[in-house]
Amino acid sequence: MAGVEADPAHVARDDEFLGSALASLTERQRRVVALRYLQDLSIEDTAATLGISQAAVKMAASRALVALRGRMEGSGRG
Repeated sequence: MAGVEADPAHVARDDEFLGSALASLTERQRRVVALRYLQDLSIEDTAATLGISQAAVKMAASRALVALRGRMEGSGRG
C-alpha cells in the first residue's frame, strides 16, 4: 500500500519465520522453490538446471508448498 511503512520488528519476524520454514524443507525442495518461485524459471528450465526430471520438479514443488502451507497454518499465519 502506498504511504504505509512496514514495522521493522514485524518484517524481522516474517524474515525469521520464512527462513525457518525454508530450512525445514529438503535441499531439493529448497532448490526447486528458489528456482521456480524466486528466479521464476519454468519447470523445464528448473529440471535442466538441477539435472532432474520435470516430474521430479513438480513433485518437489508440490511437497514444498504443502509443507510451507502447513507451517503457516500451524503458526496462525495462514
